Amino acid sequence: MTYEEAKMQIQAIPGKIWDQLSEPDREAMEMAFSTLEKQIPKKPKSVFCPQCGEEFTDDDCWSADYCRNCGQAIDWRK
Repeated sequence: MTYEEAKMQIQAIPGKIWDQLSEPDREAMEMAFSTLEKQIPKKPKSVFCPQCGEEFTDDDCWSADYCRNCGQAIDWRK
């Protein structure tokens, strides 16, 4: 299963089932979803992280696979 497929599976959980989960279970699912989203590479906005806005330094550009600030996977391909 790809990260994108897993994200779609979580999003497909009907509200009826979601409402039956305990608060700790909902919180855990939300944390898992957030973490999963960061594994899907996103294109940077110029030299900034698309997730948190952190600026990439010259050392990072074209070599960092993840944002050092928030952990977002980065896709540097043009």
